[in-house]
Amino acid sequence: EGDITVSVIREKTGLSRKYLIPLLEWADRQGITRRNGEVRRLT
Repeated sequence: EGDITVSVIREKTGLSRKYLIPLLEWADRQGITRRNGEVRRLT
């Protein structure tokens, strides 16, 4: 519950991986999300 993968985020937002990965990495650094393997969770 609450875990989401990059592919699901990409499908829902329409963003390409080229832009999505840096955005998610930024969110991880800011503490907005937490990466655990291939999934992310809002913190």
